Amino acid sequence: MDSAIKHLSKNSLIYGFGLFAVRGAGFLLFPVYTNFVSTDDMGRYALGVLLASMMVLLIQGGLGQAFIREYGTVGSEEERRAVFFRTFSSVCFSALVLFLILAVFRVHLAGFLFGKGFERLILLLGASIFFEAVSQYPMLVLRCRERVLLYQGIQLAAMAVQIGTALHLVMIKRMGVEGIFISQAAAFLFTLILVSPLILRHLPRTGSWKGLGSMLQFGLPHLISGLFIVIIDLSDRFLLQRLTDLHTVGVYNAGCKLAALMALAVAGFRYAWIPLIVSLDENRIRDVLSRVPTYFLLAGGWFYLFLFFFINDLVRFQIGSIRFMGPRFTEGLSMVPWIAGAYLCYGFFILLLPGVYRAGKSGGLILIAGLGALVNLAGNFWLIPLTGMKGAAWSTLAAYFLMMSWQYIYVQRLFPVQYELRRLGILLCLFVCTGIAGILIGGSWAGLIRGVLLLSIPLILWIVPFFDSAERSVIREKAACLIRL
Repeated sequence: MDSAIKHLSKNSLIYGFGLFAVRGAGFLLFPVYTNFVSTDDMGRYALGVLLASMMVLLIQGGLGQAFIREYGTVGSEEERRAVFFRTFSSVCFSALVLFLILAVFRVHLAGFLFGKGFERLILLLGASIFFEAVSQYPMLVLRCRERVLLYQGIQLAAMAVQIGTALHLVMIKRMGVEGIFISQAAAFLFTLILVSPLILRHLPRTGSWKGLGSMLQFGLPHLISGLFIVIIDLSDRFLLQRLTDLHTVGVYNAGCKLAALMALAVAGFRYAWIPLIVSLDENRIRDVLSRVPTYFLLAGGWFYLFLFFFINDLVRFQIGSIRFMGPRFTEGLSMVPWIAGAYLCYGFFILLLPGVYRAGKSGGLILIAGLGALVNLAGNFWLIPLTGMKGAAWSTLAAYFLMMSWQYIYVQRLFPVQYELRRLGILLCLFVCTGIAGILIGGSWAGLIRGVLLLSIPLILWIVPFFDSAERSVIREKAACLIRL
């Protein structure tokens, strides 16, 4: 197996488990939120996430991708400090300006998003946005240097702060959505405190914003496409509020939180994928690009089926009177397959980005993401009045599926790659047949039989045959190690 793919797999697993542990705060706190927070407050929480996501993107100005490219390609430490200074100082300035704007217009924003009397939520969101934006670039330094264990250690420490604060404020003090926002701001502030030594070490002797313009020029398409992605991901909450009510937003958001397990898996891959493709030379990039989608579909498709088969069993877990998912939110479970499928499509969209980078044609991302956002918005306006929250989920899946398809066509014209279409087809057929079989199974043994179906997938792929000789050797070696244990 290619060493780059092994490296990608290892780092994806580390980032994936780390992100699960970090974002696991959301899942560990999910029973607290759905048992101790009203559906209306959960709706306000979802709208607050929409505002924060868009504001963080605007603050960054698309500099995140430009920073990874610049920091990973310059030679000396002094040049890296210069790259860090011009991005970090720019973001600090933008974050401070934005916080002041939010503070001045908090009454109007609160009335528009949350209702009258929730001005304090805008201030809490502003503080959280500031701490998140400022702490992001030191964390990007750790990613670029592949200090994955330190990166995850900081994230885990911040997660512990968020969980402790949220348990006290939401479950004990019963502060509702305000307690959620305070706990998030506390976690980002704690992250900023932990990375402050790294910030000080990366400040150059003399700072300059020279070169910032070219970074912004490179990052602008990523900023615009990123805003379109946020629209696809979160605008459905805003439109649900306008076309239905806050209760529906809260229930829908609870279902999306569970589907976000797939988003975490995709994010773990993305965190390892982007730095890797920057480092690969021209001779190796095509070979890696041709094989990685096969492995991604193998892992992602299996995990999707796992969620599809067992998410209902997960939410029935109960300790005392506290269920994993509060009974007021269980209607949102029907959203999980659609939203999880959308995140899987987004993973393939990310997979195709190297072709855009190599061709230097990132402007096409704006058109693709913009069309996806347009499909999403049109679908929401059409389907939400007819089908409620299901229409929002269907629109999200349609947008990401079309974006993935358009991205494939666009990239193949810029940077052609011979993907393993036969093996991808085998996987797709196997997953579809397994999913249909799982749906048709009923009775008290359904869960066990579905588990057997999932576990039989590797055996079926071995028999087909699906794996090549090198992969079979690696599998035999790993199996022998497990047997010896």
